[in-house]
Amino acid sequence: MDEWFASLLAFIRQNILVFILFFFGSVLLIYGLILFISTDDKSSDEIVFTNDDTFEEEIESDILTIDVAGGVKNPGVYDLASGSRLKDAISKAGGFSDQADTVAIAQTINLASLVEDGVKIYIPVKGEASVAGASSKSSLININTATATELDTLPGVGSVTSAKIISGRPYANVSELASKKIVSEKVYGQIKDLVRAY
Repeated sequence: MDEWFASLLAFIRQNILVFILFFFGSVLLIYGLILFISTDDKSSDEIVFTNDDTFEEEIESDILTIDVAGGVKNPGVYDLASGSRLKDAISKAGGFSDQADTVAIAQTINLASLVEDGVKIYIPVKGEASVAGASSKSSLININTATATELDTLPGVGSVTSAKIISGRPYANVSELASKKIVSEKVYGQIKDLVRAY
């Protein structure tokens, strides 16, 4: 037994450098693994934060630009957040002016409708109805003021389509019937010369 222990000590003394290098190599390997794992976790956290930050920037950049004119206190071009309603656009322009035609507004303006980017919103002004009635366009049906019964007289327009036309008000021009997909291209072709917006 003593001879075996003596030979082991002799072997260790002869290879002491190898044992020392092995020990320090093992320590460095374990330390490196711990450092790698902790760095990987931090990197994952940073990626999540960066993604959230980018998402917030995308939300902030989602802005609508609209033109508000007619019977408002401060006509002009305004920026609104995506998802804004017509009432928000009017509020941004200072609210209705004294010249706003409240009767026409009640009949033609859907304050709850969503605002689309790049549209012009026109608020009727007192006296415009009589002027329009005296014009050569008086025989055309006004898609902003017509009743469901009047709209039903148009070719290709039934109760469902007339309801869609009314809920989509106001219209800056007749072409919005097609661009907002209120009516089909076929129906639009049939009625575009029979209607007016203002």
